[in-house]
Amino acid sequence: MSDELEKYIQKNRDRFDDGAPSDQLWQKISNDLDRHDARKTGSKRALRVWQVAAAVLLLITGWLAMDKIQTDGRNGVAQEVIPVEIKEVEAFYAQQISEKRQTMLALTENRPDLKEQFSDELNELDSAYSALKSDFGKGDPEEVTNAMIWNLQLRIEILNRQLEILKEIKTEVNDETII
Repeated sequence: MSDELEKYIQKNRDRFDDGAPSDQLWQKISNDLDRHDARKTGSKRALRVWQVAAAVLLLITGWLAMDKIQTDGRNGVAQEVIPVEIKEVEAFYAQQISEKRQTMLALTENRPDLKEQFSDELNELDSAYSALKSDFGKGDPEEVTNAMIWNLQLRIEILNRQLEILKEIKTEVNDETII
């Protein structure tokens, strides 16, 4: 059968070579190819977007898991290592700090600039205290304890100064109002 086909092709070669597809046929082929390429490009782009989204999700999940593990580890060690006496001292100072901080926040309600400045100072000491607390089991316990107590006392002293400043400001404002 293939011999007959070959003979037919050889015999009619001129007719095959002369005949060219119409412009309409080439246009249809071109349109089909363009649509196929557009679908292919669109699906590749969508696939790439999903791949990037999945990678970002994995990175965030991994980071959160590691952060949770590290935080749990630090807190677990700190809670187990810190003696009860230090926890009692911490609770005593924490109550005083909380009361003074509430008073300071109430007095700075109409002064957001002062409120932010005063809060920033205290937040820095809070961060330092958290670092000391997490280092408790790593260094000299007496030295870390003294640093923790000093930090708590310093916060109370700063809050007292802030409250004095706020009372002076309030007195000056009242004096100006009277005049």
